[in-house]
Amino acid sequence: MKTAFISGATSGIGYEFAKQLAGQGYALVLHGRNQDVLAQLEQELPNVRQTLKADLSDPEQLDTLISQLDGLDGKIDVAVNNAGFGLYGDHLSLSEVDINA
Repeated sequence: MKTAFISGATSGIGYEFAKQLAGQGYALVLHGRNQDVLAQLEQELPNVRQTLKADLSDPEQLDTLISQLDGLDGKIDVAVNNAGFGLYGDHLSLSEVDINA
């Protein structure tokens, strides 16, 4: 069975990727910041191999996530890097500090 890792899997596009890949028979390694939603996904989707809670803006949590991924038994065949952040407002009015935060 092939394995897919999806960051930002707890909502939006990441959640849809998780559903679609589960439907195609992939084993899922799901990342998100909300442990309750990750637990719900374990119940809802078939083939959830592991859930990983981490806030990727925190360097320590990011290091922990990388260690957990390195420790997986087997390889990851598909990676969906969907975790992100959003800034609201007119893009031209955002400061460089806000954009690079």
